[in-house]
Amino acid sequence: MDGNLAKQIMEANSKMLNTLTGLQKINERIMKELAERQLNNAETLVKAGSGQINSLAGLKTVEDVAQAQAGMVAEMGQLIVDNARQTLDLLSRSQAEVNEFIEKNVHEMVDQVKSQAS
Repeated sequence: MDGNLAKQIMEANSKMLNTLTGLQKINERIMKELAERQLNNAETLVKAGSGQINSLAGLKTVEDVAQAQAGMVAEMGQLIVDNARQTLDLLSRSQAEVNEFIEKNVHEMVDQVKSQAS
């Protein structure tokens, strides 16, 4: 095998490995952010539920309990909707980042191959 061709193949493989490593780092960060978001949301939901349960202790009538439960459902629903919005925002930003990363690296590899073919 020609030494120059072997060098070109090694450079292309190195670039591909660096690209895959960079993509893996992005994926790890995204997964970490999602896990942290889920833990924070679980903590928020537990605190909200605990607060609502504590508020039931002083209620005397069925109507008061029903009203308190309706408030709890509304609060929990809002927390879930907020969580979904934040998660979708994170995923949208992450998708854009991954797309940009891949596009940049594909163009660099194509340019590298073109320059080596010349």
